[in-house]
Amino acid sequence: MGKNFKSIVCIGLIALTFYSCKKGSNSETADLGTNQYKDYNEQVSQNVSKLNPERKQQREKWLKELKKNPVYIDLVDSDVVSVDYLPTLNAVSDAIKNSFSIDGSSQFGISEAIATNLEKSNNGDSKMSFVVAVSSLSLRMNGGLPNEIVEVFDRYRSKYNLYGAGNTNFYDSNGKSVKIEKPFNISYAFGLFDPKDEKVLDAIYESVQKGVSQWKESSEQV
Repeated sequence: MGKNFKSIVCIGLIALTFYSCKKGSNSETADLGTNQYKDYNEQVSQNVSKLNPERKQQREKWLKELKKNPVYIDLVDSDVVSVDYLPTLNAVSDAIKNSFSIDGSSQFGISEAIATNLEKSNNGDSKMSFVVAVSSLSLRMNGGLPNEIVEVFDRYRSKYNLYGAGNTNFYDSNGKSVKIEKPFNISYAFGLFDPKDEKVLDAIYESVQKGVSQWKESSEQV
């Protein structure tokens, strides 16, 4: 992977991060964590403290609804790590990749194929509700993702890596095999969490080269 190319990718990913120069109080209790994503969590905490009352109220509403979602309960409360939820996190990562701004309004898009496959899966409605709420929270105008969601992605990265091709068998440390039927790519989410991670930059490049993903068409990130 060429040095110049990687620099271009890095610049694009840095645009996804949330910058804040001054520390302030935050009414939302934030777990800043002790992992490599602490900087992102601190930035989110600062962003949330600066939200206007209406935007902050909407954020709190999404978080409240999320905590009742059975997918959230599995992924966050029960620490479930399963190939069944890879398409869900893949959809969030796709939304993060396809975030953009039009006339000052932040939006995100999800591939039709990814959304359709998720909706048709078991418990598809709950999964899509989870994806929409989490993707909305990821936007800068809404503050960013809480640490518990970042940790979910980190657990899946640890077990399944940043991306993978479909129709392949995955073997865990005990030699147990599970089949991953659809391609997945959660590297774009980690481009948001830690845009300087060399492994993430490599994964984004490699996933595109291998046809697992494609470059984002819109140039203006939010």
